Amino acid sequence: MPEKKVYVIDAPIPDEHDPTTRAHYNSWLKHVDDSIETASLMLAIIILALQKDLEHLLAYDIITKLKDLFQHQERMKRFETFGVLHGCKMGE
Repeated sequence: MPEKKVYVIDAPIPDEHDPTTRAHYNSWLKHVDDSIETASLMLAIIILALQKDLEHLLAYDIITKLKDLFQHQERMKRFETFGVLHGCKMGE
């Protein structure tokens, strides 16, 4: 993904735009277009089961949803690893 489009996963698209200010409107429109393009690239590289659930979302929303889905799994892995390590006996 080009670095110039990474901003679309860091913040959601602003809900409001000012159509009277041409520069502001163009900036908002570029954000929307970049988000759609980035979301398409993201969907192209993930498994089909996730594609079905995420295909209606934009880039920021996809990242947020993926974090929600997989962050819990990471916490559980750390918890299980800590339990295993805690249960180990140290040698003399």
